Amino acid sequence: MAVSVKKVVAFFASFVLFTVSDVFSANIAFMVVETNILDDVKNNHADVWESGVMDVFFIEGHVVSNASAMRIQENDREDFPPEALGDFQQAIQNGADYFVLATLNYKKNTDETNKKSPQGLATVSLKLFKISPYRFVYENKLAFEKKERSSSEKTQGEDELRMAKDAAKTLLPYL
Repeated sequence: MAVSVKKVVAFFASFVLFTVSDVFSANIAFMVVETNILDDVKNNHADVWESGVMDVFFIEGHVVSNASAMRIQENDREDFPPEALGDFQQAIQNGADYFVLATLNYKKNTDETNKKSPQGLATVSLKLFKISPYRFVYENKLAFEKKERSSSEKTQGEDELRMAKDAAKTLLPYL
């Protein structure tokens, strides 16, 4: 029974292609935490950042899972917020290699007459943690300036999505 050289080469090429791509993909758990925002204030910043960051990792071939976004009152600490530890433990149990925490810090709402009005972003922090062995790897922190609202909401959303993707790309070399 003779096997053609083309079949052998095709087999090895496909074997290498599929096994090598798995070797370089990481299993990433992702979570958004919003701070300084009331529970009943509606905005779409968390959705935009979640979508942007996850898109970048998916496009690069990584496996990404996410936890539900969480709102906490304040995050004065620079390390991992204790409220998110349960989701971090879940990521460990699910076999994640890395945990990415996006912290969206909102400007304090000083409008006493309308506490439920939308608040703008003050800073966004993307932190990358290696799960095993546990260590902090990298942080990308962005500050937002107050801008005039001259462009449309659609344009602002597109700009924010682009910023989220650009910020996520800075994490890629550390995976």
